[in-house]
Amino acid sequence: MVSDPNIISLKESAAKAGISTMSDTPFLKTGEAVAIASDHAGFALKTVLKGDLEAMGLSVVDLGPEDESSVDYPDFGQKLAKAVAEGQTKAGVLVCGTGIGISIAANREPRVRAALVHSEMTAEMGPCP
Repeated sequence: MVSDPNIISLKESAAKAGISTMSDTPFLKTGEAVAIASDHAGFALKTVLKGDLEAMGLSVVDLGPEDESSVDYPDFGQKLAKAVAEGQTKAGVLVCGTGIGISIAANREPRVRAALVHSEMTAEMGPCP
């Protein structure tokens, strides 16, 4: 992963101002489990991300779908949210065409917070501690 110099600058500025909640410490440690799921539009990217997560030393729990056949995204958003809420995994990654619908579906689980992430900055500022 290539770090964005703008993000590094943002982290440094926020830290100097004493307002930074961003950390260089990874949220997940090597060997920890992360769930991943998508809809049919996100299947190809899910496959790539799964390989990247495994290469980072994480244990990936693939919750589907198995191929690019048309599926209902809420089913997979809810399935992943349930896995995280019940402690099967510490975190999850959802992928769909826009990211909006599947994150709304995941947020129906009251013990989970899903965020639409489209850049390194929005990932850094998302709901993970």
